[in-house]
Amino acid sequence: QSAPSASPVVGKRLVRIRRIDAASAGMMAGALYAFLGLIVGGIFFIATVMGVSIGGGDDAVAVTGIVGGLFALVGLPIFYGLLGLICGLIGAAIYNLTASFVGGIQMQLEA
Repeated sequence: QSAPSASPVVGKRLVRIRRIDAASAGMMAGALYAFLGLIVGGIFFIATVMGVSIGGGDDAVAVTGIVGGLFALVGLPIFYGLLGLICGLIGAAIYNLTASFVGGIQMQLEA
């Protein structure tokens, strides 16, 4: 039997991420967090509607609960999206600063 070949694996290459575009990272994180906010807002809305329907009470309490649920459904995606944008910008800036000292992250890609 012959010894195994020492040839490199065809189609794979090692790359290093030295810099992340802060605007791109911020927009991507903002979009992901806005989607997450939509899910959380939907859960809050469903919970408030269920609470109002189960709780009974007067109309003022019901209207307040529904308005709060609608605010969560609209407001949370906006809030989460802005927070994600800011965190994405800051995270990319911190990564770029750190990568300038240590060289970045190495990844093996396959063609």
